[in-house]
Amino acid sequence: MTVAIFLFTSLHDVVINIAGTFGIAALTGVFIGLYKNKLTKLFGFGVLCLGLMLFNYFIYQTNFLIPLLPLIQKTTFFLFLLWICLLDVYLYKTINEKKSNEQLMQESQDII
Repeated sequence: MTVAIFLFTSLHDVVINIAGTFGIAALTGVFIGLYKNKLTKLFGFGVLCLGLMLFNYFIYQTNFLIPLLPLIQKTTFFLFLLWICLLDVYLYKTINEKKSNEQLMQESQDII
């Protein structure tokens, strides 16, 4: 969040480059985890979001299709948030299933 302060200054371009680098580093770890756990749909959707982010960056740097940039940015933002929500729902369900299984095991041990 500290970096966001500089978005509205002359350092905007530098901030975008730094944030993009850190973002790709973080996403790499997420993609590795999704791939190792065979979550192919979430992995594929994440790769789509990454591709759109790179396309945004390409447009921003080259001014190619620059009139479409606001629409593409909004679409990318929406899809990225949707992907994060899907990841959260998956994790929530997984954690609840694990808790349910642990509770069943505990109850069965209490009966014995």
